[in-house]
Amino acid sequence: MKNYLALDIETTGLNPETCQILEIGAVYDNGESPIEELPRFQCFVWHPQIVGEPRALAMNQRCLEVLASVGQMNPGEIYDVRPNAVDGVLTYRFDEVGYALRDFALGASYGSRKIPVAGKNVGSFDWQFIKRLPAARQEIVWPFDFRFLDVGPLFLRPRDTAIPGQSKCLQRAGLPNEVTHCALDDALQVVQLVRAWRGGT
Repeated sequence: MKNYLALDIETTGLNPETCQILEIGAVYDNGESPIEELPRFQCFVWHPQIVGEPRALAMNQRCLEVLASVGQMNPGEIYDVRPNAVDGVLTYRFDEVGYALRDFALGASYGSRKIPVAGKNVGSFDWQFIKRLPAARQEIVWPFDFRFLDVGPLFLRPRDTAIPGQSKCLQRAGLPNEVTHCALDDALQVVQLVRAWRGGT
């Protein structure tokens, strides 16, 4: 698997049926370009009401503060919540964000279809939220494959009693192992882990 989309999300909890996506980060890795030059996508996700679990809400205070500053978002409106920042982070309504992610993936991959997705627990966690986005359930071009690469097993060792978490994977790869709970940072770390496992840079 040479080309893939590294994906991470921040949510209001663990249950995709009752909790919500707050932030999405994605990086399209072509396996060749320097990591700092890879196409990347980051956005916050606005909901009229936030519903979730206390621990997750506390962990994602940064996202909630940004979303609180946006105010009411009407259909079709997109806000740049950090207009003075380089590569300012956009905020999309929940019903619009899937289309934005799709457009990013199609643009980064030059229109490729069936793009594999990589991450930490991406198939069992992140994708369970993503597939509930309105864009994923409509008859549009949805370019993502349903094959997932979980970086955890790549760094599994014989004596492990559980699949290592992202911090442990980073440590075993010889990479800085700070997990920031910023979706884009985590997606970039997935790319680093895949390349380290491949023996690349």
